[in-house]
This record gives sequence, C-alpha cells and structure tokens, in this order.
Amino acid sequence: MTDLALRAILGDGVATGHSAPILDGVVDGGALRAHLYDLVKNPSGTLDRLCAYRHPNGFIKVRVLGEPGRWALRLHVWQAPEQDADIHNHRWNFVSRILCGSLVEKQYSVSEFGAGRWRLSDCWKTDEITYAYRDRGPCEVIRVTEREHRQGTTYMLRFSVLHEAFPSPSQPLITVFLQGPDQMQSTTVVSPAASVVPAGLPPTRVSGAELEDVLWQVIQHLPE
Repeated sequence: MTDLALRAILGDGVATGHSAPILDGVVDGGALRAHLYDLVKNPSGTLDRLCAYRHPNGFIKVRVLGEPGRWALRLHVWQAPEQDADIHNHRWNFVSRILCGSLVEKQYSVSEFGAGRWRLSDCWKTDEITYAYRDRGPCEVIRVTEREHRQGTTYMLRFSVLHEAFPSPSQPLITVFLQGPDQMQSTTVVSPAASVVPAGLPPTRVSGAELEDVLWQVIQHLPE
C-alpha cells in the first residue's frame, strides 16, 4: 500500500466516524507494519522528518502520518513502566489499539472549583513539541471509573473526558493512536496542588538510531 493510499484510508475513516474499524484494519491487515518497515529499511532522511519526542507523561511519542487539525496516526511507546504525572483530557476524540502490554485507565470528574487537593491548568502547544501551561487554581476531583485495556484490544475516548493512563507494572507498553479533528484549542491538566506548574520547556527529541530502534520494537508487535 502506498503512503498516499494509507493516508486516504485513515483520513476517510476519521471523517466518516469509522476510526476504530479503520485502525484495526490498518493494523491487522499489515499496512502499518509495511509502512514502518519501509521507513527503517529505506530511510533516505525520512526518519529525521518524523516528529518524535519523550512526552512529559513518560512515553515516547512518534507522529507517523497525519493532516494538522484533522487527524494523526501516532505510536506511544513506554519502554519502562511509569505512571502518568497528571490527569488530563484531549483536544480531540481518539481510538487506541494496544499492541503490547496492558494499559490501566482511570477517569475523573471535577467535583469542586476554587478549593481542594488538586490544581487545574490549561495546556496548549507553542510549537510542534513544546507544551505551555496556565494555572487556573485549586480544585477537587473524584474518580469515576477504572478499566484495563489489554493487548489486542481497541478502545475509544471522547475529547472532554479527564483521565490518566499508565502501563501495568510488569511489562513495556506499545499503543497505536488515531486522533480525530481538533475540538478544542487547549486541554485541561489536573495535578496535585503542591506541584509546580511546568515551565514549558521543550521535551527531548528522539531521532536517528534511537528512533530507528523504537520503530523496530513496534514492528515486532505488528501483524504482517
């Protein structure tokens, strides 16, 4: 499958509301594996054009394909078990397929504003990889639900849902992530009230041989 054909399938799937079956088809049918294999076997500078960096919440994030503001296909790779640093929502709806390991997800609701053990912040990107934060003051949150997403499953989440997600402690975690069009300009981040609001420093980029190793790790868990 050509790059253009893969882009068309993913873009049409998001636009028509069929993100989950399209993502499963791209994974199970071997198209994603073939695309990543071409990237690492015939790099020609292509790897350096991928947006890849260490996300503040503990995983390597690789943007594989996409159209800004409309959709994006990403890889999330936790190489060592690590819990998220914050509770957050997203600017877009998404579907995610668990390739390896299992993901524990806890969802929350804000029960009180102006007081509490937690602190609200607005978060947005100032460039391709840098996050900026604006403090909105204290709050209280309650946990609404907890669920585990295991290897081979695909789950969906609406943009407005506050959640935290982290790998089970016994193994690495790899997910394929298909996001839809932007629904908001910024996200909400909830962190402990005593924590310091991040200063907006850019994360560490992942490139070259390190990025190639990450892609090979993903390829090993994709069907042919």
